[in-house]
Formats: sequence, C-alpha cells, structure tokens
Amino acid sequence: MKEFEDKLEQALVQHRSEHTTSSALDDRILKQVARRPIWRTFTQFKRTWISGLAALVAMALALSLMNQTTPAAYALAESVKAMESVQNVSFRAFLYMQQMEILCHLQFEEEQRKPTHVSLTVEAEPIAKIDNEYGAFAYNQKTNRFRRNRRDERVYHWYPDFRQLLTQAIQKAQWSDDVTLGREIEPKSQQEMITIDVIEKYRQVRYWIDPNTKLPMRMTTQETFDLQALRHQTIAVRDIWDIHYNESLPEDTFVIPPDAQEVTEEVDVYLCPGMGMEVGTLSEEEACLKLVEKATASLNALDFETASQLYFPMSVPPTETLQKLQTMADQSSSPLLEVLEIRELYRDEHYWYVPCKVKDIQRGVKLDLVRIRFFEFDGVCSCIIAMPD
Repeated sequence: MKEFEDKLEQALVQHRSEHTTSSALDDRILKQVARRPIWRTFTQFKRTWISGLAALVAMALALSLMNQTTPAAYALAESVKAMESVQNVSFRAFLYMQQMEILCHLQFEEEQRKPTHVSLTVEAEPIAKIDNEYGAFAYNQKTNRFRRNRRDERVYHWYPDFRQLLTQAIQKAQWSDDVTLGREIEPKSQQEMITIDVIEKYRQVRYWIDPNTKLPMRMTTQETFDLQALRHQTIAVRDIWDIHYNESLPEDTFVIPPDAQEVTEEVDVYLCPGMGMEVGTLSEEEACLKLVEKATASLNALDFETASQLYFPMSVPPTETLQKLQTMADQSSSPLLEVLEIRELYRDEHYWYVPCKVKDIQRGVKLDLVRIRFFEFDGVCSCIIAMPD
C-alpha cells in the first residue's frame, strides 16, 4: 500500500497543471499508478474500489487546484505524508452498543500501519483495556488486578486508521460516487476544514481534516442506515473528537504494573469493593437464593443501578430502551421477569449454579442457569451473578 501511495503522489505531481477533471484524467492517473500486473488485476476485477479511488484522486486534485492560491490548499499526497508522521494519537469516542464515551490512546511504531499499543478507558471507571507488546489485557486500577483478554483491539477496525485514513475511507465506500470532498466550517472550532463524506454499509460518516496539518480532527456520523446492526457490533464508534497527535503520554499508559495480581475469571478483574450482595450470616446456598430474588426484583422495578451491582455484566440501558421497557411493564399484568421454579443448586471450583425456570415477558418460559461468584474484599464476603463471558 505504501508503494501505491507513492505512485499516487507521483501521479498528482505530474497532473497538477490540469485545471479540469474528467474520466480521461481519472484513467490517466490510474494507468500511471497501475504499472504492475497486480494493480492491473485490481482495475479489472475490483472496479468499484479502484473507480472510487480514482474519484477521490480527481476530487482532491480539483479541490487543490481551485484553492491553490490559499495556504490551506488541500493535496492528497500531503495528507498521506502527514498521517505517516503520526507516532501516537489520543481521542474521545462515543460507542453505539455501550452508549458511552471512551478515551482511547494509540501508539505507532515506525512503518507500522496498525497501532502497536492501545489503551481504552472510561471516565470515573477503574477498568482499562490495554494491548501492548505482551498481549491484550483488562486491568483494574482500583484493585490492581488484571486478566488476559481474548480480544485484541489492534487487529480490529472500529477506529480510523490514522496512518492511512484516505485509503481506508475508500475501502469502506460502497460505490464509486460514495466519497465526496468539500470545505465547510466545523461547528465546534468554527474553522474552515476539508470534509470527506463516506457512505458505508450502515451509515454515512464525515471526516474533518485540518487544511494546515492535513490530519483528521473529527469523525462524525451524518446519517445511520441500520442502527441495530451497529449496536450488535462489539465496538462500533458513532463519533470521534478531541483528537491530539504526537503528544507526550504518561509512562504507564500502556503498562500493567509488575505487582498487579493476575486473575483467570473475567468477573474477578471487574469486581470492586461495594459490588454484589453481602453474604452476612447466610449460608452460600441461602445467599444464592437471596441474590436471585433481589436481582429479579430490581429488574422488574427497572432499577438498573441496583441490578448492575448484582449482575455482571450489566449496565444502565439507554433512555429509549428504558422507555420501551416501562411501556411493556405498564401494559402487562405480569412482571417483566418471573421465577417460576428453582431446582437443586450445585457448584464447581469457581461458581455456584442456580437452575431457574423463568418466564420472560418477551421470550416466554425458559430454563436459565444462573451462575454466581463469591468473593471477598477487606474481610467482607459478597456474591454476584456472573454470567459466562
């Protein structure tokens, strides 16, 4: 891809004297770029991708020519070069499924297209997602515990590829005319910026590019075509803002402290003092039954603040979901969740199990196996529902 970008830059330099765009200009640029057989293969069998790239080159060139008298003139080759200078980037993002804001730090090594280090945190939450040279981890800053993760964010594509943003934008486009360049006043900064609008499979996004640095400063979703599809993805970003490049980061940004305790169960790394239900004088069997009763009552009361302390993983749902649940509860003569029968409890090395026959207002009657974890902080024994990860 680096070789292809170099050829694009050469093509732009050669054709910068052109004052109009046309299909002939697109073809000349593509023919100059596609000198090797592999690129001829792409032009024959990947017409949608390549024609979109030709459109972007032509539009970038046209925009550059129209604004060549201003210091903010846009040049595709300059933007590609600017992005290659990125060593680290920090930004805030809003996630579709989790309906929350995260802070993300990415670090790049020389010549690497994907980040070598990733850190994800949520304000006022103790959990950090850290991917570094030793692997992928979840780390609890409050309890100093960590666990190895199955998911490594470095291999996924939910964040913009800051080293090859324009190429990535084209790859996401569905058709050749689904990438549009322009200039607009960015609402937050009130500065004129270059815009790249891309129609993807589930939405239309806009990248705001600083005309001086040639680096992306924001990514905003302009229109969503399939909200449910995006919410079903593990991580899907709606908007990205507050982007900073090549700034000094704290030394421990991507580090698990050497004295941190490693745990094997997912729930153990997320547990903090105050979570779960205190066992007190109850036996473990009695505590399991009491916990199921309290968790069911909090769900029926739509008290998700309490439920999220008794049940892992759970968070307070978006307002629209709460409104739908409240409407269902108001229209039904039955509770949202009813425990019809509890069968014999049993346990293994890590968990207690409570087989429950339940009636769910949406899915009817079913058999649920409720998994419960006992834990201790500062001599206080508690328990929490911990469903499999």
